[in-house]
Amino acid sequence: MKLKIRKKTIAVIAFVAILPALISSRPKTSGGHPSSTGGPGEKTCAQSGCHSTASIDPGTGVNTLFFPTADSTYVPGQTYSIILGVKKTGIAKFGFEFLALEDSGETSTGQLVVTDADRTHIVSGTISGKTRKYMTHSTDGTPALTTDSTNWSFDWTAPSTNVGTITFYYITNCTNDNGANTGDALYESSFQIKPQATNSIQELVEGGDIAVGYTPSNHSISITYALKHSSKVCINLFDVQGKDLKSIAQSVKTTGVHSDIIELGKNVNAGIYSLSFMINNQSISKKIFIQ
Repeated sequence: MKLKIRKKTIAVIAFVAILPALISSRPKTSGGHPSSTGGPGEKTCAQSGCHSTASIDPGTGVNTLFFPTADSTYVPGQTYSIILGVKKTGIAKFGFEFLALEDSGETSTGQLVVTDADRTHIVSGTISGKTRKYMTHSTDGTPALTTDSTNWSFDWTAPSTNVGTITFYYITNCTNDNGANTGDALYESSFQIKPQATNSIQELVEGGDIAVGYTPSNHSISITYALKHSSKVCINLFDVQGKDLKSIAQSVKTTGVHSDIIELGKNVNAGIYSLSFMINNQSISKKIFIQ
């Protein structure tokens, strides 16, 4: 009896001893190791315990990233749907990892949102003491969706303020599906987005406002505003039916304070009117009561 117990004990000890080797030799299908996109300060998946023998090449012609704005710009706080694709002849199993990073910082930026919980999930990693969030594949997200290719979709919400240029770093794994973590091919890519250029009234006019007033003595409207930049300005007066009554023709005005006067004439009676200001391609309207 003692001999049998001793043999069982030895067998358990031996299994525990080789368990780490068994685990490390299994293919990792549940997601990429955190901090493995090849971004600033990071390694790739071609490391010990992962795909140690994998080749690393640029993702040109293999990786694609769809960002929904035509000019690759973002608006703070807005959510965007991202599709990351990969295509490689002869490959039936793929993986990926994705990071959004401010060019001016070390932490991930914005918020990653899982929209396909079966095929993707989020993991966390730390670089230089800074936490980063990554989107990566799940086990069910590794098979090809079409011949030689697959894609993953998820949302990303831009940071609430303008943080300047943001770079997406992503890496895909085109596996040989040999049941081990050897002989695979990694493809690195990056994609930059910039804050959308805005010419809002707040950015064109000091204080974002235009002062208007009615002068009964000469039956006129006075208008005062300060331009932050040289801009095209056009001013129109409308009645409540939307009829254009008076206007100051479009002209280019320099930086600084400007004062304009619209003389109303006898045909403009007492009532409520609307002043429309077009400054560059931005507009603002002001109501005014004429006695």
